[in-house]
Amino acid sequence: MTQEMTNRVYWVSTGLLSALMVLSGILDLVHVQPFVETMRRLGYPEYLLTILGVARLVGASVLLHPGVPRAKEWAYAGFTFNFGGAAISLALSGATVTETLPSIFCGSLLAISYLTYRRRTREDASSVPARHHRQSGTNSPECGVHGNPRARPPQATTGTAGTTPGMHRALPVEGRIDTAQGKA
Repeated sequence: MTQEMTNRVYWVSTGLLSALMVLSGILDLVHVQPFVETMRRLGYPEYLLTILGVARLVGASVLLHPGVPRAKEWAYAGFTFNFGGAAISLALSGATVTETLPSIFCGSLLAISYLTYRRRTREDASSVPARHHRQSGTNSPECGVHGNPRARPPQATTGTAGTTPGMHRALPVEGRIDTAQGKA
């Protein structure tokens, strides 16, 4: 799959998933009667709709916002528990397949969105010059270059424990000789 196709699949799946979560979140917050009845039938308290509504709205906005990789991972994890828990709860309560399908459909959209997100970030990371990693001593996607395409690469320092907050410490890379200190 090309980068362009990966981006297209990512944005279509993520956009559709986010739109469904915004709609569902709003309906949860206003406690629409069919949702309340389903929660009661499953044995969950009604106030759980408010919690789920807020979580869905926050999660949808995080998925659409670029440059927050750790928050995206949490949103994907939260939606995974949400859809998985909903499908399992419905199935175990004797719900019909058609009642379980929305959870399965949203879970499928989530999987497509997540897999293409990971593919996009992996391709973005491979496009960063290896020199960046040698200078910063890190392969972390949160290093500032991978998570935010507009961020400047961090400046490598040779300090030890007293480095400036937010700066990467220069860590020895296997096989590299630190010429400043003459150590391997």
